[in-house]
Parts: sequence; C-alpha cells; structure tokens
Amino acid sequence: MNTIPQSIPARLDTLRSIAFGSITNSFQIIGTAFAHINNIIKVVNTCDTGMFFSFDGINSQDYVPANGFVLYDLVSDNMLIQLGAAVYVKYETAPTVGNVYVTAIYQRGA
Repeated sequence: MNTIPQSIPARLDTLRSIAFGSITNSFQIIGTAFAHINNIIKVVNTCDTGMFFSFDGINSQDYVPANGFVLYDLVSDNMLIQLGAAVYVKYETAPTVGNVYVTAIYQRGA
C-alpha cells in the first residue's frame, strides 16, 4: 500500500528588494531581518555588475555575478537560516541598473 508522506506546509515570506542606487561599497541590508526560521532562500541579482553577499553584515560570504542568482536549499541537510538573520549586499563595481531580490520560504508555524 502506498502512503502519502506527511507534508509540512510552506509559506513564502514577504519579498525583499534593494534598488541599484541604494547599493554601495559597504554592506546594506536587503529589506528587513527575517521574522521566521527559513529553509530556502533565493537571491537574484538583476544588476549589471556582480554583488557580494553577507549574512552577518561584515564579511563577504557569497558572490553573485551580474544577472545571476543563488539558491540556498537547506532542507535536504536539515539546516535552517535563523530567526533574526538578514541578507546584506555590497557591489563589486557600482551598478547602473537593476535590483537585488531575496525570496525566503519557511515552514508554517516556524
């Protein structure tokens, strides 16, 4: 007999973004800190230059090239992005167009 695995409802948090003109050569928070414990985070860079990203606002921890994205899928390793964490961005060279977007997915009730 086939059984349907127990599923946990997921919710999408409010989309966070920052426009190219607000991105500088020092880390800027993208939107607000997370109000939930997140399982999946997608960062999209639509700017015309590469961007450095940080989860502590101090150290560069990832890089996304112009018109690129990164997906952090932590579910498979049972890891989470903690409550109150945030994503920060700074430019490699000053962009002239575009935005950076952060999408976060969390479990219902988390």
